[in-house]
Amino acid sequence: MMKEFKAQLIILMFLVSLLAKVNIICPVLAQSQPLISPGENKDQQLFNVTLIVTDWEEKNLLQGLNVSIYDLNGSLITSSFSNKEGQIDLILESGKYIVLVFSDSRIVGSRSINVIGTSKFNVRTYSYNLNVTCINWVGKPLPNVLVLIYEPTEYYTNNSLISDEVKGRLVKNAKTDENGIALFNSLWNGTYKVVVNSGRSIGEKTINLTESDQVTITCNITPLTLRVVSSSVREKPLSNAIVLLQHSSEPISFRDVTDRNGYVRFDNVYVGNYTVFINWMDREIFSGTVRVEEETLTVKCPVFEVSFRTIDFLGNPLPYSQVIVRRMIGAGRFSQILENLTDEGGLITLLLPSGIYEFSFSNGIFSAKRSINVNRNYSEIVQCNIDLNTWLILTLISIPLLILSLLMERKRIRSYLEFKRYQNMLMKLEAMYNSGLVEYKIYRKLREEYETKLMKIGGRRVR
Repeated sequence: MMKEFKAQLIILMFLVSLLAKVNIICPVLAQSQPLISPGENKDQQLFNVTLIVTDWEEKNLLQGLNVSIYDLNGSLITSSFSNKEGQIDLILESGKYIVLVFSDSRIVGSRSINVIGTSKFNVRTYSYNLNVTCINWVGKPLPNVLVLIYEPTEYYTNNSLISDEVKGRLVKNAKTDENGIALFNSLWNGTYKVVVNSGRSIGEKTINLTESDQVTITCNITPLTLRVVSSSVREKPLSNAIVLLQHSSEPISFRDVTDRNGYVRFDNVYVGNYTVFINWMDREIFSGTVRVEEETLTVKCPVFEVSFRTIDFLGNPLPYSQVIVRRMIGAGRFSQILENLTDEGGLITLLLPSGIYEFSFSNGIFSAKRSINVNRNYSEIVQCNIDLNTWLILTLISIPLLILSLLMERKRIRSYLEFKRYQNMLMKLEAMYNSGLVEYKIYRKLREEYETKLMKIGGRRVR
């Protein structure tokens, strides 16, 4: 407390030495003093005096500041607080005075006045405006982040508020607008620490404010676009891959899924080292450390292109063949992960993580199988042969059908021969009756018998 008092006494002596070359004693701030009459010269005139307390640029009126009036001998004449219009109305004798403005125990403004009549005086304080522009690591504005202004503690007494992050008193705070700008009005001159916060401290700067100023703070935060591709030369994008970013030293993580072009986007990623985990087709295909400080990163994963062209045993393409892919999950155990069709030319290209796979191809009576250890790009022409199981099933089905067909054909032939025999017998009977070799009674009986047989085995013959 004594040290602070001595520092203020030195400031007062310096100010007065410039104006009147005399010493001034620091005022008692929280106490308003009545007007002290001159006493020695009762004929001296009294005048209404208005003091208007403003910032340095005289654009803003400041209220609630202690304003003290001293004569040139350093004696306190009066003190009061500025009202909401920044004014103090006084009655002073004619003469010269020194005006000091205090904020708490700190001198924030001063001037000399010469009262020769009713007057108004502007008292400028060391109050300035500060514009803080926050940009991310790649130079783009950071909207909606919190900017805090801290002041060193030596300006304050024992009951000041100390921040846990910065040794100083929190003076003001504001959020940035859409252009990344936070505006602060009426800051006293002095040294400040400007801290930008978005969940944690992402940038800071120490400034010495001696005039209205604007500063730019580059924050250690950036938007990140991560592109996940295969390790093939053509770098095929991997869609629907789950991406997890885990900060290497802090409990910070980001998680999302890639789009159809293999991109995943994160806003406001803290600059630093991250471990990246990528899961695709129900298995982890990448884990590694990356340094996040650029806007775009590409991660190549051990995923390869596997191409097949299906043909029959004569070399003709088998269009729209069914392809089933199974991945080895243990000794002799496979799990189906994919089912697809070849195109009209019998072609198919698949993206697969490294591992052992079994491929099954089928098209009608044709089929084939392949077992491949996928650790590079791979292509093959697959000749599909007639499936033995299918052939055996067809044979077992066709033999009974053939026997049944032969039996039915035999019965049909026998019926046809019997029909022809009765038809010939009926024709002979007709010829014999017409020649008079058979009596009508016998003719009629035999004819009815033959026609009945014909009706049974194939229908009546129309004459």
